[in-house]
Amino acid sequence: TGDQVTYLQHVRNRFPINVKHDLAGLNDCVKSMVRWIETFKSRYWWIVKVDTDEFIVLAPGAGPQPNTSSLHLPVGNNAYRTLRVPTRFDVDAPSPGSTGHAVDVECARKVKAGMFKQIYSGPNFDSSTFNLGSHVKPSTRTSPIAKDVAIVHYHFARTYEEDLRIARQTILSHHFIDLNDTDDVVIRKLSRFRKGHGTSWQKRATVLRDLQNRSAARQQYYRDHSGSKP
Repeated sequence: TGDQVTYLQHVRNRFPINVKHDLAGLNDCVKSMVRWIETFKSRYWWIVKVDTDEFIVLAPGAGPQPNTSSLHLPVGNNAYRTLRVPTRFDVDAPSPGSTGHAVDVECARKVKAGMFKQIYSGPNFDSSTFNLGSHVKPSTRTSPIAKDVAIVHYHFARTYEEDLRIARQTILSHHFIDLNDTDDVVIRKLSRFRKGHGTSWQKRATVLRDLQNRSAARQQYYRDHSGSKP
């Protein structure tokens, strides 16, 4: 809404980027996006799905260059459905209200996350490989590497309580838990899921860790996010 919509409309008009506004809930979002991708996949060698706080950048050698205007993806290859992005970097942007723009690389701390994401072949787009976070799936772990490409994820430093609130709201939206569930019921429901697998597994883990040992979970959060002061 508001400034966000205005900015995305500006991006869509200025760059060859597809922007979709959708009121679909989290459980229907993947199906909605797949239907949308099907309408334009034939026009592109590669399809890169990113959130509004993620950017695909050149990453030659030592690390990403978020300020570059040049990005060259490999020529489409009909033998593959996806390419793996070998380096992903989390960037702790300045907190809202602080000096410096949120995406100003000089005002951010880059952290190599050690994770993979994937981009999708346009000619060979396969909906079974698609997921909302563009995470590498077991079926695509052997896909070739897209060299010199990284996905940079910017995020504002936030408190443990805010991170927990967002996580709980997300899993409520997925109907993994119900609003009136007791803590014991939530623990039982979330413990049924396989660790590290499935939709929003990080958010489920955040809520579960908090209910099992809030003090330990909170301390670990601030150890992992040194820019997020309580």
